[in-house]
Amino acid sequence: MIRADGAEHELEFEVSIERSSWLAVRCFPQLHTNPIEVLVSGRPIRISATSAHWCAETIRQLWRVRGRSIVAVERAAAGEAFERAIAECERRGREATGE
Repeated sequence: MIRADGAEHELEFEVSIERSSWLAVRCFPQLHTNPIEVLVSGRPIRISATSAHWCAETIRQLWRVRGRSIVAVERAAAGEAFERAIAECERRGREATGE
């Protein structure tokens, strides 16, 4: 256990990582460190199809809930940005290798 006392502490451990991912150290009960990218065999980090679908649906829901509250002159551009984000999640879901 490492105390959350504001001091810098060293941490060392071994973990087997099969595919490119990001890691974070959890600071209970609710925080974690910034992500650390880990590339395996030079391959990029890829989201799972399930996560990609979740992200796309979350963005759609955010637009349904918040879209009307965006200033009218900015709404069209914001809608296009949301659509680009959804399309990117869907694209990554199609190229996903996991569930």
